Amino acid sequence: MKIAAGFGARQSLVDPVSPVVISLVSLILASSCAGRDELGSEPGQQSTADATPDDVASVDQGVSDAGNTGACPRASGLPGPEMVEVPSPAGTMYCIDSTEVTQGQYFEFLKAKGADPAAFNSGDTSGQPPGCEWNVGYAPNPIAETSPSCLGDGSLSAAFDWSGQHPENPVGCVDWCDAYMYCAWTGKHLCGKIGGGTLDEADTSNAARSQWYNACSQGGNTTYPYGDTFDPGRCVDSTFAAAHTPPGGSDAVTFPASAAPDCHGATSPFDEVFDLSGNVWEWTDACKTTQPPGAIACFIVAPASGQDEPDMYACTAGDFLSRDTRASMYGFRCCLD
Repeated sequence: MKIAAGFGARQSLVDPVSPVVISLVSLILASSCAGRDELGSEPGQQSTADATPDDVASVDQGVSDAGNTGACPRASGLPGPEMVEVPSPAGTMYCIDSTEVTQGQYFEFLKAKGADPAAFNSGDTSGQPPGCEWNVGYAPNPIAETSPSCLGDGSLSAAFDWSGQHPENPVGCVDWCDAYMYCAWTGKHLCGKIGGGTLDEADTSNAARSQWYNACSQGGNTTYPYGDTFDPGRCVDSTFAAAHTPPGGSDAVTFPASAAPDCHGATSPFDEVFDLSGNVWEWTDACKTTQPPGAIACFIVAPASGQDEPDMYACTAGDFLSRDTRASMYGFRCCLD
């Protein structure tokens, strides 16, 4: 069933900083962050700081398809996570990011746009879709944001860490317009309708229509990415966080992409797509007009760690939020037709 009621209670678990839920194993990141002098750089990745929207498709960021049986050839060389080609119930194929977009990958986008990651209203924000005219920066506002973990304090903001110390963690504190523009910059698009375009409100849990839901449910066949029975700790949920948080907690709100190696689909090629349950919520291109007149809400899926009810980790879990909403656990991934 779709989780719509009681979202306010769930959101209250997303924003506050908790020593259990909002945590990261420092030891996991110690080796992965070693030797990184440039903000957002990752091993084997070429900087896209000088890239433009027209030539970004030619930028090779070192993404390898080795060992990936569901590799997406047409995504070769595109920025962002490695993509996996998956089938839909209609028999068509499309590609989806194998993980959520990481901070290192998102910071490359900021640099390509001429933005300072620590300055909210810097950089080129032209070309945004209608309804995003208010968005004057792709980095969280360190002054006006209401989420405690988006305020810019390095000890609280690992979901969007200006210091660059968490490049493998999913980026958080991004609104819908930020996510939409990142995907467009990479040559992909925010996951929406199979075949392209914005997904209808009624189809967010329709595997024949929704790119995100189809990938999560393996064509509408499973309740969770890995099966029909909830398995605590298999994905980055509250059980996983409790088991992997050192005494005293840490300064991060998420775990690195694919930190839970068994959190993937049970059948090929869905078994090469990770974290469709747990870790961060993910914006999708499924929007509707709401009150007050002219306001737009978009669907966000994949509840973050810290929830206690199994249904909140199901592929149907999610809700419509105003597209200007930012919170520490709001991230995204991209798709490609």
